[in-house]
Amino acid sequence: DLGGNIFNALAYGNASAWVYWEFAEGDDPRARGLVLSNEPTSRYYVSKQYYRFIRPGAVRVDAAVTGGEIPSLAFKNEGESTVSVVLINSNTVPQVLRVSGPGLPNTLDMYTTSNFRNCDKIQTVSPGGLFLLPASSITTLYGSTVTSVEAADKEIEVPENFALFQNFPNPFNPATTVAFQVPKSSAVILAVYDIMGREVRVLADAVFQAGRHKVQWDGLDHSGSRVSSGVYFIRIRADQYTAVKKTILLR
Repeated sequence: DLGGNIFNALAYGNASAWVYWEFAEGDDPRARGLVLSNEPTSRYYVSKQYYRFIRPGAVRVDAAVTGGEIPSLAFKNEGESTVSVVLINSNTVPQVLRVSGPGLPNTLDMYTTSNFRNCDKIQTVSPGGLFLLPASSITTLYGSTVTSVEAADKEIEVPENFALFQNFPNPFNPATTVAFQVPKSSAVILAVYDIMGREVRVLADAVFQAGRHKVQWDGLDHSGSRVSSGVYFIRIRADQYTAVKKTILLR
């Protein structure tokens, strides 16, 4: 139901943000939180099917599933050169699908949340090939849209090592750009922390191809609220590489 509600907000309401909240009272509030007793619930992982892959800068594009009642959403992020497709199978039996269309990545990683999976990667899908959509599940297909020409350029300019560059501008207001490079396809987590070491915002949590990449921080935290002036730290984790850069926000 939660996956469907988010779908409706995006597909029919053209929402650019989703806020999940609850109000409860009494000894047995029948809590519907994303995290209960410090443990993520299924609602957390359903939400993650959207927020892990549909990042700021993504624009919704046309998508449809023919021959079946499978709600579908597709997003293209030019800044990160990625495509994300969300599919909801509310049927009690698996569905066989084939993904096709212009400008698709060569491969799409398939992540699924169901009764037995928590936003787990279960396979890699190629356009034109058949794949099985698990029963009673929500699935995200995620891949890079780098063209063959861009890939050739990046192959020539493949860096020799990992690096996190100083953000620019610094100090900044209201936004700054963070650049980093990876010498091979790597899972990258780029996050902002305050001076107390608390995580403020995850800027990137995805697989990036070899090359140099840029991500923007708009001075907002996880909840979309503006953070106060002060010193912050930008940390990257990629493969075995870790680095930190200090930045200053001046309101």
